[in-house]
Amino acid sequence: MDKKNYNFTENQVTFIAKSAFDLNRCGKTMGCYRVPDNCNSPAQCNAIATYVYNKANQEVEIELITRNTWMALGQKESASGNRMVNLRGQYCLRSSDVSFASFHGNALSGPGTPQWMDNVDGIVSVSTKTNPDNTISCSFRRPITPTDANRDYLYDMSKSLLGVLSYGGGLQGVRPAYHGRNQYASAQIDFLATEAVVSQAVPLDGKLKAHGILMIIAWMLLATCGIFMPRYMKPVLKDRKICGKAAWFPIHQVTMLSCVVTFIAGFVMILVHFKGKWADEADRHHWLGLFTIISGLIQPVMAAFRPAPNTEKRPIFNWAHRLMGVLAWVLGGFAIIYGMDITGQDDTAAIVFVVAIIALFLLLDFTLVSTKGKRSSAPISFASPDQQVRGVEQQQVNKNEGTIIQWVFLTLVFGLSIAMTAYHIYTIATIDVGASN
Repeated sequence: MDKKNYNFTENQVTFIAKSAFDLNRCGKTMGCYRVPDNCNSPAQCNAIATYVYNKANQEVEIELITRNTWMALGQKESASGNRMVNLRGQYCLRSSDVSFASFHGNALSGPGTPQWMDNVDGIVSVSTKTNPDNTISCSFRRPITPTDANRDYLYDMSKSLLGVLSYGGGLQGVRPAYHGRNQYASAQIDFLATEAVVSQAVPLDGKLKAHGILMIIAWMLLATCGIFMPRYMKPVLKDRKICGKAAWFPIHQVTMLSCVVTFIAGFVMILVHFKGKWADEADRHHWLGLFTIISGLIQPVMAAFRPAPNTEKRPIFNWAHRLMGVLAWVLGGFAIIYGMDITGQDDTAAIVFVVAIIALFLLLDFTLVSTKGKRSSAPISFASPDQQVRGVEQQQVNKNEGTIIQWVFLTLVFGLSIAMTAYHIYTIATIDVGASN
């Protein structure tokens, strides 16, 4: 960190908005806290908080700048406990316009949504705007020492405080929505000093990692492979038996039951982490995940009551089972994509996986339909014996070609599922939340 400097001249204590975008001034004429630490322009930074100590007025002038939908700067006296408990600060938000307000977590005892406050005594909003580079900024000033009117909502900045910088892309109405675990950073800040603050990495909670890994295994690997077997391998494996049943069926049962057990375990992990109160901070990922689990649990219940083969209601069951399975898989895929966003990881690989699997399934459907007539042709009864033999041989060749196509696609789908599952497990297992992300 740069050497502290408390001796500002009158020229140095200029209106903060004039110098905020010149990040070369960080640690020289203004304090600067940014994520990531090495970003050098607002368009490259996820969030920036600059601050200047106005000694004459005993105030701190602060500006919040972000390229995201919102950002917040909070403070705590101690780093102990959950970061939201007793956290107090302000946020800048982009909606129909740029807005600015305060928040506090005085009533929280664990993870949860803070109380929003439009006005806090002593907090003076100076400007809220959208900048030419499409970032937003909110400038405000506040007293160093709280008064009787605001001491429950402001900390004494004459002492070093734990600063928590967070940002996100979602809204709950006109307030910030839940942000991901590495969409925040924390560091000790002396608001009376001029320094470039360096945040520290925060390890991702083990239960969150376990939740992510279990859901990846359930939906990327087990569900994908389990859906493929009855959809495409039934005619190929109908003559091969496992425990007296056509091989595709027990494989399908084992993979899908394993999927159910795995995603239930993943759901339990997230409930334990949030102590059963995950809905307090729920966003797209959480709701998609919940509907995925509901859809996934309907499947084995539906299968337990399936009508006997060749009965009138069996086709209805078959279509309902297929559609519900596809719905659960699609919801699971989107939940994984938004889950990667929450942890601040690149979701490109997850998007590619979902698109690639859908494309492979559609391509195989098209291939099987387009070759069905050729594969099902039989020798005509009035042909000569020699022609009939050649017809039977051609039919066998066509059948083998169809079988080869399905095995090729099985290799592609299973291979892609295994590879993407391994990649995402490694990505989640090695996540550390910090300014470098």
